[in-house]
Amino acid sequence: MNFEKVYETALSCGCKAEWDVPMRDYTTFKIGGNARLMITPCSDESLKKIVKACMSEGIRPMIIGNGSNMLISDKGLDTVVINMCRSDAGVRYLGDGVIECDAGVTLSKVCNFALEKELTGLEFAFGIPGSAGGAAYMNAGAYDGEMKMIVEEVRVLTQDGEILTLSNEELEFG
Repeated sequence: MNFEKVYETALSCGCKAEWDVPMRDYTTFKIGGNARLMITPCSDESLKKIVKACMSEGIRPMIIGNGSNMLISDKGLDTVVINMCRSDAGVRYLGDGVIECDAGVTLSKVCNFALEKELTGLEFAFGIPGSAGGAAYMNAGAYDGEMKMIVEEVRVLTQDGEILTLSNEELEFG
């Protein structure tokens, strides 16, 4: 496993890449040892290249959002951590009551955006910590609401570096 090659790939894409990053700074419980390498992708294309580099080096990356619902060992993580919470992660209104957002956007930001646009349906999610991607991944819910009730589709990146769009039905929320 050549972590240096993954690091160089990230830098060549213009991404932030750091060695020995304390995970306590990236989890809501403020615990955990260091990640061997943390990369914050700067675009979908850079994410694809980083994941492909990890896979070609036999490294299974750990993808994180806002770090909620995560308990990291004090021994740390001997892998590449891909941090989806980048500073330019955004939320967009597509019309007809549809919001599109990046995986690393906090769920509270998505909820506030919906409120500004006078949209309903996300009220249950307002107090849920974490990112939109993590919330969709785990079907986060509260107060009789769940992500499966509002998510129409998601774009996912496969281990082969292919981006797919999956419908709510294809996601098989549980």
